[in-house]
Amino acid sequence: PMAREPIDPAARISHHLKTPLTVILGPAQLVARSVERCPGLTATERAGVLAQLATIEDMAHAMDGRIDALAREARDRP
Repeated sequence: PMAREPIDPAARISHHLKTPLTVILGPAQLVARSVERCPGLTATERAGVLAQLATIEDMAHAMDGRIDALAREARDRP
């Protein structure tokens, strides 16, 4: 059998931290689409919910960037 290449610890940690972000982002995006089409909400209600969902997405993307930066720093260390 072929020997596996050792797994980069920074890549493993990055993967484990990013997986929950995907689980958060996917449903948030689906809810946003549903809210956009929901006839039972007023424009004000719709705008409020969409603003909160946008905050969730923005924070998840910011966290993703921070995770990438930490992984780069860990890989660049001697």
